[in-house]
Amino acid sequence: MKKLLFFLFIIILALVAVPIVILVAGSGDTPLSKMDAKASYDNIQQVQDVVKRIKPENLEKKQTSSVTFTEKELNLVLGYLLSYGLKDGMAVSDLDLADGRIRAVVTVHVPLNPLGEYFNMTIDFTEQDNLLKIEKILLGTFEVPGAVINPIAGLV
Repeated sequence: MKKLLFFLFIIILALVAVPIVILVAGSGDTPLSKMDAKASYDNIQQVQDVVKRIKPENLEKKQTSSVTFTEKELNLVLGYLLSYGLKDGMAVSDLDLADGRIRAVVTVHVPLNPLGEYFNMTIDFTEQDNLLKIEKILLGTFEVPGAVINPIAGLV
C-alpha cells in the first residue's frame, strides 16, 4: 500500500512539476524567431492549397500516399497552426530543412510576467530508417536530449 501511495505521489508530482519546469526553462526576454510575421491572404491561400493536397478523402481504404512539401510550405502550415486561436503575430515559427535534419524553432509572445515575455522552444529532428527521431529539444537554453524524449514519444 505504501508503494502504491508513493507511486501515485510521484505521478502527481511529475504532472505538476514538468509543466512548470517547461515554462520556466523556455521563458526569456528575447525571441528566437522574428516576431514580425503576419498572415496575409496569399499565405492563407497557400496553406489551403497545401491542405487540399493531403486530404485523406481522396484515398481508398488502407491506401497510402506520399506528398512532397517545400520548406516554405511547411513554414506556412506550421505558422498557421501555431497562430490558430491566437492573435496574429503572437506565435511564430521557423523551420529549417537540411541533410536529413529538421530544426523547428517556435516562439510565443506571452503576457507580461517575471520570467520573460517570450517562450522559446527548438526541436531538432534527424531521419533514421525513414522515420523522424528527436535529436534534442531546447527549452530556452535548457537542453533535453533525444535519448530522454524518444522513449516517451514512443508511448504516445
